[in-house]
Amino acid sequence: MKVELKPHAIKDIQSIDKKDATRITTRLSELEDGLSGDIKRLTNFTPEYRLRVGNYRVLFEVENDTVVVYRVMHRKHVYAKRLLMNLHPQFIGRQGSEEYAVLPIEEFLAVAEALENYQDLQDLRYAKEAEGEASTTSLADVVAQLDLGR
Repeated sequence: MKVELKPHAIKDIQSIDKKDATRITTRLSELEDGLSGDIKRLTNFTPEYRLRVGNYRVLFEVENDTVVVYRVMHRKHVYAKRLLMNLHPQFIGRQGSEEYAVLPIEEFLAVAEALENYQDLQDLRYAKEAEGEASTTSLADVVAQLDLGR
């Protein structure tokens, strides 16, 4: 399998410190042997994926025998706080007004995971739209350009 990067993904990697960028490109090179590691398919109907590398999220698609990377983002810039699901909150109020909602830890963790998945999918789709028909660059060329020799 080949690994190709879109221009925005290259810019993302350039903005990351060299140690993390090297770790990310090393993980990307491992995808040449197949999809393995901390990878999650973001939907059941399209080939959209997220790879976790430490605090970074690599958003990519698989097209034929090519992994196309659209974005590489730090998790603190990725995740939003919105989602609807069946929850069992306990409400805490003061003076007749609800001020806080407390969730059982299992539900909180499920909400956090669902938010991460949703935001990753939104970011990937936005990046795909923004990149349009932009050309890709091979992982080997990106590693050489950014002097991230492994």
